[in-house]
Amino acid sequence: MLDPYARLASAGSLAAALDQLADELTARQMPEARAVFEQLLAWLRSGPLVGQALQVGDQAPGFLLPDYRGRLVSSTELLADGPIVLSFFRGGWCPYCGLEMAALEEALPEISGRARLVGVTPEAGSFPNQTILDNRLSYPLLADLDNGLALAFGLVFRMPQAVIDVYRARGLDLAARQGNDAWMVPVPGTFVIDRAGIIRFAFADPDYRKRVDPGAVIAALTEIET
Repeated sequence: MLDPYARLASAGSLAAALDQLADELTARQMPEARAVFEQLLAWLRSGPLVGQALQVGDQAPGFLLPDYRGRLVSSTELLADGPIVLSFFRGGWCPYCGLEMAALEEALPEISGRARLVGVTPEAGSFPNQTILDNRLSYPLLADLDNGLALAFGLVFRMPQAVIDVYRARGLDLAARQGNDAWMVPVPGTFVIDRAGIIRFAFADPDYRKRVDPGAVIAALTEIET
């Protein structure tokens, strides 16, 4: 599988790279697994999570989460320095997350002059640091243990048993990666939060193959400045 940065360069945009990746992964799947993921996507698009994520104008929940060193990072302290771009990822095991992480890393020079970019993952232990290394990230990735913050943002769902069975057959052990056996993950979402803690931009698509356009994040930050 292509390195995410190489795929982004080849495809020309994050959206095109995501579509390319989705086509490749779908083509590799056995028919039974393909049907399972099609059912998952249909359920996510019409299920109870639709419309539940926090929206523009909502007050963002505060947080105090550990980074990979175990150092606690406070939203209050971050907001004292300016706006935050908060992006929720499923984990380092997800290739779509890897692409989004890389796209945000490439946009970091334009983001960092306006806001702090912070990633959030439900993974525990050494996994966040491994994800940082694997994806060559220079922004922090905080551990949202038991998905507490993602739940407050209205993003969390439990994977259906059929999906769990497919992932287990592929060797994915979320219990080890997350420190619990709940098999709960966030819908990937990105939020721009101003100094007052108000959400000024929100993206959360139940289709986990769709991710935020970094250009939209930069535009939202520019609007805050004006």
